[in-house]
Amino acid sequence: MSSSIHPEPRTIALAPFDYVFFGKGRHPMTIAFYFEQRQDFASLKAGLARALEHFYPLKGSLRSDGKGNIHIVEDISSPFGLVSFEETAPENSPELEDLAAMVLLTDPVIHELEQSLLNLRLVQLPRGSLLSASMSHGAADGFGYFFFLMSWAALTRGQGLPPPYLRREALDFGIDDDVDISNDTIFRKSGYWPLATEHFQAHCEKVTYDDIFISDAFLKAQIAEAQSAGFPDLSRNDVLTAYLFKKYASKWHAPEEHITVNTAVDYRRLFPEITPVYFGNAVCGAPLEILCREVLDSSLGALAQKIRTRIAAVDRASVQRAVRCVAGLRARGWFTETAEQGLRGWHPDSTLLVTNLSRVPLAQLDFGGGPPTRLYPRGGSRSTAVFAADGGVRALVGLRPGDGPGSVTRAD
Repeated sequence: MSSSIHPEPRTIALAPFDYVFFGKGRHPMTIAFYFEQRQDFASLKAGLARALEHFYPLKGSLRSDGKGNIHIVEDISSPFGLVSFEETAPENSPELEDLAAMVLLTDPVIHELEQSLLNLRLVQLPRGSLLSASMSHGAADGFGYFFFLMSWAALTRGQGLPPPYLRREALDFGIDDDVDISNDTIFRKSGYWPLATEHFQAHCEKVTYDDIFISDAFLKAQIAEAQSAGFPDLSRNDVLTAYLFKKYASKWHAPEEHITVNTAVDYRRLFPEITPVYFGNAVCGAPLEILCREVLDSSLGALAQKIRTRIAAVDRASVQRAVRCVAGLRARGWFTETAEQGLRGWHPDSTLLVTNLSRVPLAQLDFGGGPPTRLYPRGGSRSTAVFAADGGVRALVGLRPGDGPGSVTRAD
């Protein structure tokens, strides 16, 4: 196994949007992957060392220069740096269907300075293995998370993927000089909600879930019905998001409330200069604000069309405007390690955030012996993660206290 420990630690300055995802109250990207075939810890560790040669920022930690700037500083003490990777075998293994118990086997990173950016844990179960991967959102977004895991898996199998693009300065578009910025203007420009950190920190703890299987046949029928009603250009994701929004609008809100569905949009395709393998945060929101009554009264096709129109409005200009807004806030003292306010991708009192990961090629998460067959994400309340499943998709909707105990349902 080759090793390329550099004599001096490499440093990467955070891009403006990276600051949105770092600090108190933010939760890392944490998913546990279940493999039916037992995984070999030594093989995974050898592959990990090779992967970290390319993804060296994950070996380090976030550090402040004392002037309001945060950098990722590589740790060169070993091929793994600060990455935590352990193998465990619990005495009492939970049932695979027990989502809440399986999530507790994960090892989330701590969103603070000088902490590891990547925690990994291989849990050996009586049948199969559970691989937990937790990555700081300050290091990368969901694409970066899965790109790293796919690269790690490929290198473990003796193959490889293109190396990541690490030049974050490519997404620095200057500063918004509007000093009289209001919360409403911040939201309009950035697509994120200004909130006190204590407000959204409480909504990332002790989350229960609704686990919904939505079949391909159901989605196909809904798309056909929408097309016959005059909405011919809707995607599967548009209809899926509209279905979830309608389902939970009636459960969580009164008819006269103004509510929002926010869809995470990867904007790498809008900036070919950063290449498709940019490793960092290149995701923004496409929030659709609407009266709850309108959600309830609209057909699924009409609501899906509104969501499609809002997503289509995300272009280079809107992304650059959002990045400049965030950079302007940072210049005014936001996003420091002691800041009491920050930006949030969803408002826990009025928003459903949908992150659709159903296109992630899980088959490429094969470390040898086959890809994972179950996923257990650990997220925040009123946030939804959508994954591919046999015959359809699986939506895991985070619930907050008062929403109920969580349930398992199907839409066929």
